[in-house]
Amino acid sequence: MLILKFCLLNVFLVVIISIYYSYPFRVFGQNDIDLRLPIRICKKFFMSNISEFPVASDNANVFVPYLNGNLDSIDMNKGDKVWQSELGGRIISAPILDKKDRQNLYIATTPFDVGGLYTPPNIQKVPHTLFLRSINKTTGLTNWLVTVGEVSQVDKLFLYEFQDKIIVISKNGLISAFDKKNGQSIWRISLDNTLTSTPFFSEDKITVAVDKKIVTFSLENVRIYFQLKTSVTPTTVFLFNDKNLFWGDNLGNVYSMNIANGKILWKFRNGAQISNIIFTSKGLFLTSYDNFVYLVSTGKGKLIWKKRFSGRITAEPLVSGNFVTVNSLSNPEVFVLDLSNGKQVNQFSLTEESSSLNFPLLLDNFLVYVTIKGLFVFSHSGSDCTY
Repeated sequence: MLILKFCLLNVFLVVIISIYYSYPFRVFGQNDIDLRLPIRICKKFFMSNISEFPVASDNANVFVPYLNGNLDSIDMNKGDKVWQSELGGRIISAPILDKKDRQNLYIATTPFDVGGLYTPPNIQKVPHTLFLRSINKTTGLTNWLVTVGEVSQVDKLFLYEFQDKIIVISKNGLISAFDKKNGQSIWRISLDNTLTSTPFFSEDKITVAVDKKIVTFSLENVRIYFQLKTSVTPTTVFLFNDKNLFWGDNLGNVYSMNIANGKILWKFRNGAQISNIIFTSKGLFLTSYDNFVYLVSTGKGKLIWKKRFSGRITAEPLVSGNFVTVNSLSNPEVFVLDLSNGKQVNQFSLTEESSSLNFPLLLDNFLVYVTIKGLFVFSHSGSDCTY
């Protein structure tokens, strides 16, 4: 009987992992690129004043935000500009494309400061109004524009699509829901604290860290699903299957907890603040400010392997199959590691003196990197680079 239960549990975990890797908020394309094969650059779209936010794409066009408040639609085959939308303010979120109708984009902005085109957030002193906008992806015209709220200091907003709603989360702990069709406000809650981690979205829930607390909200009934007080500040959170919570903190600790009974299952310690936790079929892939990446076992938190890089890991790595891409600060090289043993199996360059601003966009068999010089598209050697 125990053997049967153990087998059924293993089958269940395999199914869950398969669902996780097919879920669209983690993987944007339809087919994973084989990172072991030789990879070459296909297209270069040189752009100045490009934003640090990730781009969005419908697999034909890519939608690029700029520091001057413009949003462009670029034809990925020809490189031509399809349209340009002047949003009249500083862009403070990544654009997201509606997953259902694939016809509309959503993006957040705030007005520019008087006396300058762009003022860094740390010297802003006046209240700022936050706006959410729906844009037709074909024409670039605005469908609707609504006010999200007002804050004294702007950093960035996080957007997430849930059913017929757009969920907006601000760094100051304000969480709002708006109707996708007309922008009507549906509900709003405040955590009364500043976020210390990037929100983690898992189907019908949002998990966030604020100060020394982790909170999971249900998007179905807008109630707290789970909350936990921590002794130090969490810097990254990950909720698996609504049952296991993983989080890292600013001291370099990683924890695993069963949220049903509140029991800490294990603790892993490294040398510095944890920046990313990524669930893979081989274990938890961790990035840290100590310039190392780690793979630890999901069940017991045991170190499987670690690898040191010359600089800090700049963005969330991309996992595709049993392989992961990693690039570090001020280094144009992208390294491909085997998740089984941490060994390097491939390497390609983003071009000279050009480092990635965020994680790559996966479009079928193509990787799209946003860099300080523009967009660079990579694929397998021998590919005709046509979408």
